[in-house]
Amino acid sequence: MRHEDRNKASATGASSASSIQGGDHWYKLQAHRAVNQAAGRVIRGRDDFGAVFFLDRRFADHSVRGGLSKWLRDQVKHSFRHSVHCR
Repeated sequence: MRHEDRNKASATGASSASSIQGGDHWYKLQAHRAVNQAAGRVIRGRDDFGAVFFLDRRFADHSVRGGLSKWLRDQVKHSFRHSVHCR
């Protein structure tokens, strides 16, 4: 939390729970940005082709897929029938 935000939160009496929620939201945005950027590196132009594999069960969740770029979100297929469990 930035210094100015911390001072504003203490002045308004905001709880630390709301600050944590804001931080959680920031981390999710950063994660979605990184995933979108990495997926975009595979496909640069109209004539390019490639495959992007999301090997994390969280991408089966609609709210997580909602953070993907629209062009990518519409193409995501999910199936965990043949999932591999690593130790």
